[in-house]
Amino acid sequence: MSLHRISEKGINPEVWVGWDPPLGTFFVDVLEVGGACGEVAVYSVGNRPGEVTDARELRRLLKPFLSVRWDIVRLLVADQCLDR
Repeated sequence: MSLHRISEKGINPEVWVGWDPPLGTFFVDVLEVGGACGEVAVYSVGNRPGEVTDARELRRLLKPFLSVRWDIVRLLVADQCLDR
């Protein structure tokens, strides 16, 4: 499984993306950090088998939170191809 942080440390929201080989899907977790609860997931996708199989779709899904650079998309595609 790959896991990449694509937001700046200490900046809300905290965004994590990656490729999950057993589920065959890209995933994203958007977390609000701080406050009484610590980390709170505000958005999560890619929890079901084959839910997001195109890294460009993941980029589109993240548009409301941040702009994903194309080098990150290429990195995710490489993770998918290497199935890691």
